[in-house]
Amino acid sequence: MGRKNIWDIIGNQEVDICDEYKSLWYLFHNEKLINNPHRYNETFAEIAREKFLNFKTRGSITSYDNFLQVLKLRPLIVKNGQELENLDLLIELILLVLSELDDLQVPNIKNGIQIISDTILSILEKTNQKIISLEDEKMIVVPNDEVITIVADLILPDDEKLALEVLGYSHYSNKDNLIEKRKILNSLANYLEPKLKLQKNDEIGFVLNNYYIRHGNRQNKQNIERLSDEDMNSLYDKLYRDILYYLLEQEHEDYKILVKKLKKNM
Repeated sequence: MGRKNIWDIIGNQEVDICDEYKSLWYLFHNEKLINNPHRYNETFAEIAREKFLNFKTRGSITSYDNFLQVLKLRPLIVKNGQELENLDLLIELILLVLSELDDLQVPNIKNGIQIISDTILSILEKTNQKIISLEDEKMIVVPNDEVITIVADLILPDDEKLALEVLGYSHYSNKDNLIEKRKILNSLANYLEPKLKLQKNDEIGFVLNNYYIRHGNRQNKQNIERLSDEDMNSLYDKLYRDILYYLLEQEHEDYKILVKKLKKNM
């Protein structure tokens, strides 16, 4: 075989999450991307420290460094099974800071924002993820899953809040959050029942009605007590995926009925 050219090498790089994290941290915290004609060049982290008290999303946090401590973010991460979650959290932090600085109309940052944004988009492409905007334009990173995206688009005209919840179900913050998963699954159940005439005796209805999603009675509590948290997470995740496929199947059935009518009227 001939040698690999530069584009072959770049295009076939294996993703090292720890390296991606380290590079993005350095770009944001150490590279002097802001060219200020009246003073020395600055990093985005330096500007964030200077402007932090003006951030509308800071709550009771009083400094950028304290914010990093609250988020438990640091310059380096180790391989511990949570590397991607840490990378996503860093991306979300950077997106938040860039949005705040843009709202404050900080000068001379547009070129730097473009560099960082392009880098983030490249990372998301490598990790098969994407950014979505929640209510109040809050941005989070979620898996770039075609099924989830299509179902969210189907729900969007009827219920924007639920569409965002469907997209956010797989966010890393919900990984072991049974309460939030129950909430989203219950919202999906409420959406399903009147529109799709979901039968109570099918697999989806059985889990919805017996595993502490739609009902909190004694029998439901006993049912979930028999399962470990790991098993409950697995059950809820499988139910979530099953509901998505069910919605897609119903959409396809509606399409078939429409085509049948069109053929009949020709």
